[in-house]
Parts: sequence; structure tokens; C-alpha cells
Amino acid sequence: MAEFDITGGNVNAGPSGATAGRGSGGGKVRTAVAARLGAKVTSDGVDALKRKFDGLLGTLRKVRTEMQAINNGGNASGASGSANKNGGLPNGGMAPSGFTAGANGGGLAFAATAAFAGIGMANDRFARNVRQSAGISARDTLMSSRIGFDYRTAETNRFNYSGQFGGGREQQIAAQQIGFGYGQNAQGSLNFMRSMGNVVQASGGTLDIAQAAQSASSFLDPITMRRAMAMGVTPGRVRGQVQNPLQTAMGYLRNFEEIRGSKLNAADFTNLQARGNRMRFDIQRRYGLDDAAIDQIVQAGQQNFQFRQKQGRDINFNRTEDLDAAGLSRDRLGLQSQALSTVVGRRDANFFAKQENAMVDKMGVDMKIQETLGDLEETFSGLLGTLHRFEQGIKLATSALGAIMMLKGAGGLGGMFGGGGAAGAA
Repeated sequence: MAEFDITGGNVNAGPSGATAGRGSGGGKVRTAVAARLGAKVTSDGVDALKRKFDGLLGTLRKVRTEMQAINNGGNASGASGSANKNGGLPNGGMAPSGFTAGANGGGLAFAATAAFAGIGMANDRFARNVRQSAGISARDTLMSSRIGFDYRTAETNRFNYSGQFGGGREQQIAAQQIGFGYGQNAQGSLNFMRSMGNVVQASGGTLDIAQAAQSASSFLDPITMRRAMAMGVTPGRVRGQVQNPLQTAMGYLRNFEEIRGSKLNAADFTNLQARGNRMRFDIQRRYGLDDAAIDQIVQAGQQNFQFRQKQGRDINFNRTEDLDAAGLSRDRLGLQSQALSTVVGRRDANFFAKQENAMVDKMGVDMKIQETLGDLEETFSGLLGTLHRFEQGIKLATSALGAIMMLKGAGGLGGMFGGGGAAGAA
């Protein structure tokens, strides 16, 4: 088996190996370094490493070819009217950042700078989307395997059902996960998303869709739902479908007003906001509701009172048109902010849907790079430790030499001022 002696420039390939790097004093240097390192790497290890690198380089060449094909897509004409397929730029259109090109170099340099800025932005966006999408993809993959919905259309469906105030991708998948926790199936979770989008609108933008989904839990306690049905109130879940919690709150409010014999007025709703109010305690005790549920009843009652003053009928919290008429529209900054989050989230979701295969391929290349680097470290593992010790020795020797030079300099100064040295003694 041939051996590669990693010393001061020597490569010994068996008995007939050639020696390189011989010069004046070279033999002594090589001998000293060889004594310090003493590391050998077998040719089998090097061959295996080379095969790994060949596979990696083949993949990288493929990526480079695809990138050049993209860069070669457009033509640019110069002053002479001629153009090449790379837009007048060398190296497949991939010129360095300081590129200038002759008499017309100003325009081309600006174009190259703009192009590279665009490439940098695209790479940043790609990396950000990978980080954002990994967790979303994992959760959709899990639930798709459990429930059976189409993984490829999961995000599109969420955005379509949640409406204009559905918010960002993370908030939307969190809301759907909450819906699954309430016992919703694939279609039921989408219907739930539609209701939660309306709750966000009814909140004026104070809630995101995940918080809205969480608020539905106040009416979903099994004992609370059984008591509601016994009292003639529509419960928080009907035939398995979770209802809009504000619509459920309206059902409790109507039932209480029937028992009371009159509708609540603005002053009643104001008083109901206080935790120690007697009417609030009565509602809480009668229906077995917690404070969060009572707060939703108060909100729904106040908004319905204002709506009825203007429209002459009760509000329907499942109708976007009713919420718009109540002043809960996109001409208010809070809701417009939620709408913007929705637009940005939809854009990111669409980007991921089109680039997921490219992201998977890139991670495959990254894995090959890591495996190759691991093989490299393994192949040269004996050498790396010796090199580290040699480097430490060099640093110590250099430090010692510097100290000696400083001491000599100090001795010279001392002689100059008569503090020691031959001249001073004389």
C-alpha cells in the first residue's frame, strides 16, 4: 500500500517515491517538521475522500449550470448594437461587484451591481423562507398523515378560508392546530378558520387568529355545553362543528334577556364589565361560565347594541358585511395591519409551494458537503492534532524570541544610561 508522508513537502509513494522541495537547508527543515508531525495518511483513505469530492463537485457543477442558464436569459445591446447572451457581461453574466466595462462600463457596472444586489436579496429571502417553512411543513406533514388532508394545498386552504384578516402563516397553522384539538376534522378545521377570521375582524385587530381560536374554548367545556342545551342555548359546538364564540355569546345573551324579561341597555353592559357586578355574577352562576366567556358576552352585547341602533336588527358575527357596517373595516389601522400580515403570509406560502423541491435539493447538497467535511476530518484526524501542537510550539517559540529581544533591548538601554553593561562599568 502506498503511503503519503505529510511532511515538509515530501510525498513518498512506495520505494520509488520522488522527493520534492529540495533546496538549501530544505532537508533539515523537512526532517524537523517530519519529526514534529509524524502523520501518515493511507492512499485508500485519500481515494475514498476523492470519490466523495467528485460526487460533490458534480452536484455543484449542476447547480452552477442551472444558475448560468438563468443568468443567460436576457440580452443587452451595447453602443455598437451587438449583444451577447450574457447581457454583455463575462463569465455567464456573473461579474464581480467592482465590475466596469470600457466606454459603456458605467451603465453595465450599475446593471451588474443591481443584479448582484437582487441575487443577494433573493438568496436572503430563500433562506428566510426555509427557516420559516420547516416547522409549518413538519406540522402539516404530521396532520396530513393523521387526518388525510392534501399536504400540498394545506396552506392555500387556510388562507382562502380565514379571509382577509387571517394573518401570518404561523398564526394560521396555530389556529388550525387549536381547531384539531377541539375535535375538528379536515373540513371542520377550515370552517373553524373562517369563523376565527371573523372573530379577528370583530376584535378590531386586537386579536390574531390564533388568539381568536383560543377564545372559543370558553364555551366548549362539556359540562357547560350540556347546561346550555338544557337551558335552550345553542352550545359552542353543534354536530361536531365549533361555532363562532361571539355568535355563541349572542345566544346566551338572548336567553338571559328572555329570562329577565327585557333587553339590556348601554348602562347594563357598562356595569357588566365590572367583575363584582351582581348581574355579571348572576349570568356566571346561571350558565356556569368563566370570566373570559362573560367578557365575550359583554363585547358581543355592546357591539350588537350599537349595530341595532343603526341597522334596526341584530348583528351576525359570521357576516363580514355586518362587521364592516359596525365600523370594523380596513380603513382602520389595526385591521389594515392584520390584512397586511395576511397578504405577506400568502406571498410567503406561495413562494414555499413553488420552491419546496428546490429547498429539499439544497439541503441534500448541504448534507453531502457535511458528509465530505466529516470524511476529510476523519482522514486527517491524526494530522490535525499534531498540527495543533506544532502551532502551539511555534507560538511559544515566537513569544520566547520576542521576550529575549526585549531583554536585549533593555540591556542596551541600561548600558546607555550607565545602569549596567560594559560601557557603564568602565
